[in-house]
Amino acid sequence: IVEDPETEDALLTYTFSGNPDSLLVTYDENTGDITITPVSGFTGTVALEFTVSDGELSASQTLTVVVEPTVGIFDDPTALPTSFDITQNYPNPFNPSTSLKFQLPTATDVRLVIYNVLGQKVRTLANQQFQAGYHEVKWDGMNDYGVRAATGVYIYRFEAGKFVKVMKMTLMK
Repeated sequence: IVEDPETEDALLTYTFSGNPDSLLVTYDENTGDITITPVSGFTGTVALEFTVSDGELSASQTLTVVVEPTVGIFDDPTALPTSFDITQNYPNPFNPSTSLKFQLPTATDVRLVIYNVLGQKVRTLANQQFQAGYHEVKWDGMNDYGVRAATGVYIYRFEAGKFVKVMKMTLMK
């Protein structure tokens, strides 16, 4: 942004003045990048003055910085779920594989089994204890013996402690 034909860039000095309680201004001498970061919790307008000097002369420019509050919904990825649940598999219909996501508020024994529409067990995806949190299990469309399942509707039964939920999904070839 600044050129001084008589002075090398490395000999120029840069100063920034404004409200130090509101903004943190850093200057990278190697790249010439200026980073302006609002202090946590600050919102409002600040007049920030940039001054460049070669030791004899200086030039200043004022920049108005507006910091607006952040508005939105923030999901804390480290927060534990408050209830047991399993979501609809995705994708659905699927070919050749699909994901099943579930959540546990406490460490619990989980059983996740896939059945065909005749009620015959096709595949056990989970039969073990899981820690509290969010989990994902994939079904590759194979039965317990490694044989590809036929096109059709399948039922999955999720048991976590005393919580039970049954949903359906479709495998298409």
